[in-house]
Amino acid sequence: MLKLDGCYSSGEEQAKGYPEMARALNSTGRPIVYSCSWPAYQGGLPPKVNYTVLAEVCNLWRNYDDIQDSWDSVLSILDWFSANQDVLQPAAGPGHWNDPDMLIIGNFGLSYEQSRSQMALWTVMAAPLLMSTDLRTISPSAKEILQNRLMIQINQDPRGIQGRRIVKVRGQVDVFGRAHRSSTGITKRRKVMQRDMSRS
Repeated sequence: MLKLDGCYSSGEEQAKGYPEMARALNSTGRPIVYSCSWPAYQGGLPPKVNYTVLAEVCNLWRNYDDIQDSWDSVLSILDWFSANQDVLQPAAGPGHWNDPDMLIIGNFGLSYEQSRSQMALWTVMAAPLLMSTDLRTISPSAKEILQNRLMIQINQDPRGIQGRRIVKVRGQVDVFGRAHRSSTGITKRRKVMQRDMSRS
């Protein structure tokens, strides 16, 4: 995997550099996952971001702010993705995904329930499951969450359909859904999240 950031580069340099790097990686003939920060520097949305071009150039891309080690940061990212899901969801699919940033499970800012929720929500969003914790010192509970077979199976659904927020109730409860293929056909999984579940 190669992650190419865009710090201190201009929009013109990014528009040239990201596709050039993709061509260079493809010319090796080796399978290399290519992570781009390109749309995050362009505001994450059209007209500045062309998701058709992006899907041809990159395997995953950061659209929004860097995640911080806090539940408020998870909610901020989730709210931005949900507010823009009509643009973002169609851009995702096999081989090209929206990246809401790393899982912060196993660090210090999330409770056990918040950690479970981040795993489930990133799963529903068909997000890349990139860990940010120190695997040498990870707690058994965080390891259990990150290795949850059902979550990984749903996340890795070959159709790659990104989930959506279906309902938001008075800023307290969110319901997310995602279609995925099971052994018996197409099913839908829903994740219900109480936003302030661990603030009390």
